[in-house]
Amino acid sequence: MVDVNAVQAEARGKKLTPEEYERKIKEESEAKVKRMVDVDNVQAEARGKKLTAEEFERKAKEEAEAKVKRMVSPSTVVAEARGTKEDEEDKERIARLERRKKERDQQQQSTSTPQPTGTFASGAGLRGSEVKVNDLNLFTINVRDGSDQKLTVSKDRVKVDIKGPAEAIYDVFDNNDSSFDVEWGPTNAGDYFVNVSVDGIPG
Repeated sequence: MVDVNAVQAEARGKKLTPEEYERKIKEESEAKVKRMVDVDNVQAEARGKKLTAEEFERKAKEEAEAKVKRMVSPSTVVAEARGTKEDEEDKERIARLERRKKERDQQQQSTSTPQPTGTFASGAGLRGSEVKVNDLNLFTINVRDGSDQKLTVSKDRVKVDIKGPAEAIYDVFDNNDSSFDVEWGPTNAGDYFVNVSVDGIPG
């Protein structure tokens, strides 16, 4: 049989073209055929059956053709060689894409928006004794980063949640200095719980 692995290895080493592949396989096939036909056995069979020279020649030819049919075709070897090269190129391309994605993620992480680590709310509007029903009560939210420095964030990142025995209305105003004023008013007397957070971090 044709040693496909050896031919592929040699092809990769020498960078053979498809035509050179086919010629190489054909030469290998012809060499194998010459070694495969057992002339002594065919001659012995010919003597036993008293074959003519023409019958002997046909017998040898048929045996050689049968051997060739069981060989790997040159086109198959070329296709396999091309497939191997394409597989290697695909792996390299995937590796490049993964490296670029990793670099992009690292860059985005290094330039991401600073996250607040402290949210502080204070003011008369949070002191129960000073909160008025059906009136506006004021308190202020201050946002700080990990170094306890002022951190400017957008209003949509600030959340206020007020729960109590009745509905409470409120509004948030951005002071553009890392602080927000909140005006709120309960509609009935009772205990109200005011929760503030920035990006989910409670104050």
